[in-house]
Amino acid sequence: VDHSRLRFSADGQRLHALVTATDPGFGYTATQLRSYAWPGLRELATVAGPEVRAVSSYAVDPDARTLWFTAEDRGSERLYRARDGKVELWIDAPRGLYT
Repeated sequence: VDHSRLRFSADGQRLHALVTATDPGFGYTATQLRSYAWPGLRELATVAGPEVRAVSSYAVDPDARTLWFTAEDRGSERLYRARDGKVELWIDAPRGLYT
């Protein structure tokens, strides 16, 4: 398991990271976006993962409650918003997004 692109929320109470692990059941590497309580590194949630494919990039909103991320879906990158435990497709570009 590899943690990368670590970022703190604006209020300093959460640490976010992309977590990559090879899943032998699927035969590919899936990258998830996870949130941890800070300090203590207790995992709060897997914000995004296989249900929206592999997460490519993310940004922490200044409100400290919202995460924006791109993820592959049907061969294209899409923009998602995660807030209050809900993930929603924010921009559904039929041809995807260039990243």
